[in-house]
Amino acid sequence: MKKSNILLALFLIAAQCLSAQPQKKSEVTDSLNKYIYPIASRLNVKPDFTQTVDILKSKQFVSLGESSHGTKEFYEAKTEIIKGLIEKANFRTIFIETDYASLIYLNQMLQGKKDTSLYKRFGQKGIYTIYKTQEVYQLFDYVRQYNSHHEEAQKVSIIGVDMQDLVMIARRVLYELPDSGKATPNIYKSLIALKDIFSTGQLIKFTKSEHERNLDAIALMKEKASVQKDAKLILLLRMLEQSYDMMNAKNDSSRRDLRDKFMAENILWIRSNFPDQGKSILWAHNAHISNIPSFTRTTLGSYLKPVLQKDLYSVAFMFEEGNVRILDPQQDGYQVRYVERSKNPKSIENIFSDADSPAFFLDLEKVPVGKFLWNEIKKNTYMRSLGTTFFKDEKLTMGKEPLLDCFDGVIFFRKTNASIGF
Repeated sequence: MKKSNILLALFLIAAQCLSAQPQKKSEVTDSLNKYIYPIASRLNVKPDFTQTVDILKSKQFVSLGESSHGTKEFYEAKTEIIKGLIEKANFRTIFIETDYASLIYLNQMLQGKKDTSLYKRFGQKGIYTIYKTQEVYQLFDYVRQYNSHHEEAQKVSIIGVDMQDLVMIARRVLYELPDSGKATPNIYKSLIALKDIFSTGQLIKFTKSEHERNLDAIALMKEKASVQKDAKLILLLRMLEQSYDMMNAKNDSSRRDLRDKFMAENILWIRSNFPDQGKSILWAHNAHISNIPSFTRTTLGSYLKPVLQKDLYSVAFMFEEGNVRILDPQQDGYQVRYVERSKNPKSIENIFSDADSPAFFLDLEKVPVGKFLWNEIKKNTYMRSLGTTFFKDEKLTMGKEPLLDCFDGVIFFRKTNASIGF
């Protein structure tokens, strides 16, 4: 065959491949449009989550994720969905990815038990800085107002399930114990030592004998709380133990896995041991709520799903492109950074980007197993996951995750904006 003919053949093959790609994507988009529930008809239109709430309200436990901390549309959407679930379906407990001990005071304010300015307190402490935003404050303010018009049994609680702040937990235990535990010197010494573990600016290392004293003190406090049947103190002491275990974990990977395991344990314990909590919502990152071990971790959701089974419905929140409020290692504090549209042709974001609606809810349980759209979603297995730190290189934020196994539903936004710092 002549060289010119070979070149012509190669050109025709390439042209066919290029023309087939848009056609295939159009087929996927057409199929996707049959299953989505639009939450906005066009960009810059206020989303309507009525249909989403109507689907979720029959569940006992709804997990609301986020592919990035610091996205305005995610925070606003989750707040609106939570409002709907509270008002339409008796959801009364909001678990959130922040420390339990730090959030106790804020939750007491929401119950009307502390006469302090919520606006002032929210701006000071009590919640992780990723959630110290105007949008999340609106959720807290709504809960406070809702509770002020309802009887005790119908009031809503916002409860932290994390246990990373060892210092704050130790301080809370000192506050809760009679006489701060001074009646038992070793308990008091251990609590003071744990409270002051960062007093020098660096982590203080315990000697072997001090470590054993700390373990004995925690065990003794747990035993006493158990005898007294003090559920709140039992939970707080278990979190003290969890936090101490995490601090002594052998590496970051082990610490990360322990964190998810412990958050799941805390959620299940609260649901079993506190008075009727009503239906529950979990607010956390996608990487925590996944129904299976994924995102390079044994996830919180993978512990919840076998226990709650069909009562649990997990919703991933995703976006195509937009700004995010995030920590940039090149600068101090939170910055607004732009996340570009994914260049990965196998990303879920690319499958969703051409849907008729710029914002929609997709109930993955309604996508027919083994059919065209199900197979296309199964093949395109990469999805974005941004934590608290900005990475410009997409390879550091895209992971290979089986969406259909990880989540029960998806809320997608084509364009997003950065959340507004409080």
